[in-house]
Amino acid sequence: MGQTLALIHDLSEYDGRDIELFLGGDGSGNAACWVLDYSQMRPWYNEISSLCASFFHDEPYYPRPDPTNTMYIAFKTSYQEQTTENNRPLVKEFFDVLEVAWAAR
Repeated sequence: MGQTLALIHDLSEYDGRDIELFLGGDGSGNAACWVLDYSQMRPWYNEISSLCASFFHDEPYYPRPDPTNTMYIAFKTSYQEQTTENNRPLVKEFFDVLEVAWAAR
């Protein structure tokens, strides 16, 4: 899930709002992720607030952004590994803002 969201953010430059992620197998025993329903995605123009709003809009589908949550750590790590070097500072800011917003709830 983290890799998929990173690709949407980093390569397509869209916020991923209201996408539907489906996890399953690829027929050879490997896990695969499919994305459906791109109708509400918007360009994010390097605005971290836009990415965070989309994340919390789809919150039930993502791990809670708690730095002690093992599912979240795996999600965050896979996201970070998928991003380009140019966007690493934005990625750090994205996760910092998510974690602060979650802690404030």
